[in-house]
Amino acid sequence: DGSDPGRASGPVDLGPVEAEGAEVPVDRASRGHRRQINAAAVYLIVFGVTVIAAFVNALIASGHLGWPTGVALLVASVYAALSVRRADDTVAMIVPPLAFLVAALTAGQINIGAVEGSLFNRAAVVFFTLAENWVWIIAATLAAAVIVLVRRKRG
Repeated sequence: DGSDPGRASGPVDLGPVEAEGAEVPVDRASRGHRRQINAAAVYLIVFGVTVIAAFVNALIASGHLGWPTGVALLVASVYAALSVRRADDTVAMIVPPLAFLVAALTAGQINIGAVEGSLFNRAAVVFFTLAENWVWIIAATLAAAVIVLVRRKRG
């Protein structure tokens, strides 16, 4: 019959063959995507890290908040902006200034004595704490905004 016993008769299906230069679809799991967090987690992470760092900072620095609190705010804000899901990403831009305000309202009040503890004096302390740390507040907010906008642009 002329057929070779080691040879298959007819065409052999090798499965889908990629054309040279064609993109191969990759599922999200293989691209290294980590679990995304929701808006509540953004609040919890940024507020939690910032306020805890502020209490430690206030205890060490006699009630003054400074760069340790600012660095904690910046790191937590960047992490939250990188991890938040797309539907909640505007929260990542709003939370940093609010978190530092809460830190100033709580930890920033630690070493105020009874004489200087009037409501007006406490408000002044909060105002000046925010004013002295404006660089950290703006940096964290801008970093979060840039990250969110770049993530939106990429799709």
